[in-house]
Amino acid sequence: MNIDKEIAYLEELYGRKIEPNNNYIFISSESDEIGYALNRAYMPIENSLSILKASDYGNLLDRIAIIMVCIPEDMIKAGSLPERRYISWKGRYADIRLHIDWDTMDKADRHTQELLVAKNIIDSITVIKTRAEKKKVGLEGFDGGKLIDDVLRVIGISLQEINSLSE
Repeated sequence: MNIDKEIAYLEELYGRKIEPNNNYIFISSESDEIGYALNRAYMPIENSLSILKASDYGNLLDRIAIIMVCIPEDMIKAGSLPERRYISWKGRYADIRLHIDWDTMDKADRHTQELLVAKNIIDSITVIKTRAEKKKVGLEGFDGGKLIDDVLRVIGISLQEINSLSE
């Protein structure tokens, strides 16, 4: 897999060396002052997901980068950090950047923050799953349903809990 361009972009953006881990699912965030709460919510989840291996979910992707974006609505309206749904079938990686509502994250207790992170992860995988289905790659190419089930099992959060955020 070739993610050298993405790493170089991140190194330039952050002005520091980025050391990629070998996780199938790489999680990071882009945020403002709420970054501490966001990082506190996603880091244990990312560590749990380190047991997942790309080969268990098909032969199309070696790595999935999920970058959670949590910024105030006025920054979004000003064009800062737009959502991104990039999949390189040739490069064998996905770079998904979906927003988490800043106001909800700011007012949430820690468990709800973890649910918001889990929802973002599931939504990101669903983007890839939908694209793979449109591409008609089949389950041998990318088994997004199995990946979603395994993510939920590994992090110990149910789909019902995530769906309760909408209620």
